[in-house]
Amino acid sequence: MDLECDYAANGASNALSLSKGFRLRLSPAAGLANIHMQMESLPTDMTIVLFLHRAAQMSSMPDLHPPIACPDPCPGLCWGYILQSADGTYYVGQTRDLHERLRKHRLGFGSKHTHDRLDPRLVYFESLNDLTAAVQRERQIKGWSRAKKAALIYGDTVVLRQLSQSND
Repeated sequence: MDLECDYAANGASNALSLSKGFRLRLSPAAGLANIHMQMESLPTDMTIVLFLHRAAQMSSMPDLHPPIACPDPCPGLCWGYILQSADGTYYVGQTRDLHERLRKHRLGFGSKHTHDRLDPRLVYFESLNDLTAAVQRERQIKGWSRAKKAALIYGDTVVLRQLSQSND
């Protein structure tokens, strides 16, 4: 028999099913609640209600785009790219060697922005013919709103077009 363990986060109720003999414990770590399972004998008719310690903070966590694979190196091409950090912020950049640039960002040497934030992940890239075109594209995208950058990342040309027209 399963135990049902309910928790509430910012007024939204979610259910989590636990197998008999497990207990759910929440503990704050790095500003977030980590879930730990511990073997323990619990009555089968027991319902546990938990409130997350950082419910408000967790409910305001940004939607993160799924990371994408870095393309294979291609001599002569330059790259424009967008990274998203764990806090949801975007970083727009350009480079001749995307693999090396991503490695530097992950080590904290790529830029001040990614040095100060956790887990930069590649969410968008495009190839360009030369460095001048890459720098121009970087400047263009940096001037866009967050919504317009998200539309580019998702490949939503309809929204991208609408957002472009709203600024004309």
